[in-house]
Amino acid sequence: MNEHSDFLKKGGFTPAFTPPPEPPAPAWTPEGFARTAVRALIGSLLFNWNKVAHMGVAFSARRNSELVNKADSLDYCVSPDEKGILRGGSLPWSYVRDLCEDSLDERQKSKDVQRTLATLPSHVTFAFNTAPAPALKDENIISTAFKKAGFTHTTRKTFLYRGEAGIDPISLIKSDTRNKIRAAQRDMEIVPMGIDEFFSFYEANLEAIGKTNNFFVKIDQALFEAGASGRDPKVDILAARRKTAEGNSPIEAAIACSCGDDGFYKFTRISYKRGQSSDMEQPPHKHAIKFLVYEAMKRSADRGLVLDVDGTTEGGETLYSRFGVFEETYRNEYSRKTSATLLKGKIIPLLQKIL
Repeated sequence: MNEHSDFLKKGGFTPAFTPPPEPPAPAWTPEGFARTAVRALIGSLLFNWNKVAHMGVAFSARRNSELVNKADSLDYCVSPDEKGILRGGSLPWSYVRDLCEDSLDERQKSKDVQRTLATLPSHVTFAFNTAPAPALKDENIISTAFKKAGFTHTTRKTFLYRGEAGIDPISLIKSDTRNKIRAAQRDMEIVPMGIDEFFSFYEANLEAIGKTNNFFVKIDQALFEAGASGRDPKVDILAARRKTAEGNSPIEAAIACSCGDDGFYKFTRISYKRGQSSDMEQPPHKHAIKFLVYEAMKRSADRGLVLDVDGTTEGGETLYSRFGVFEETYRNEYSRKTSATLLKGKIIPLLQKIL
């Protein structure tokens, strides 16, 4: 079994900068449905009580059509998914961090964070990611504030690489992986790739293996387009193809990355061809992903940023362990669901199956 197949079977990369998708629904039971409904109800009550406590009003009608928004020091996005459910959360290039003024005491910091969360709209299903440890300041205060506002807390493992500008990290990488990267360097080249081209490539690769995308591609694409605009682009797409004299070989693998003021250069989505297509003279290079990761290591270091793989799966863990330079850590995720999410995402599909 080649490493591409092994990577795919173990989960590959998990895109995680947009609100996480709903997991496949388990077999319906009255007890399971009741637990889900109660959790959603309690979360909504806490969320709106936080509004009453810190704004004097519940069920905020703060509605607008902007993709990128700001609540005090908290940047976030809002967009409808394929079912029309409004989803929001952290921007690809901006982890939740630095929500508190250093000059405040703990009690004042807590109130400030709760007041910020109280300004969020009630009709949006949210998921926020905090900066990986130890970059997040006032972690306990922020965590407590989110929980008091009705958010559910989970932790997610991720891997970081802290490089130095101008220093090629190839000598730091484990010898076996280093040799595979050098083989890919001989055979392949890094080329630019547009946003539309990347997302078409991503969906085509899923379709080719009979898989369905569950990570809100349209939201991600809109965010990348927003991040690419302006004088300070916050997105970077790395693509690899075979070297040819004509320079027109098809792209075989690509990674969409985001970078911003939070100090991180993050993997957001990765895609690669699993088999030989009609426009290819030979099967996809089995070390293309390693080549792209190595290129991202260099780019992040040259920009003075920390490379963050933005969450990982079993397949990702295997890959990064083979490099020998990634630091294992975690980040926190805080999410809440609205009644519309429960209705459109759970109840209506169940009724359709029953009826």
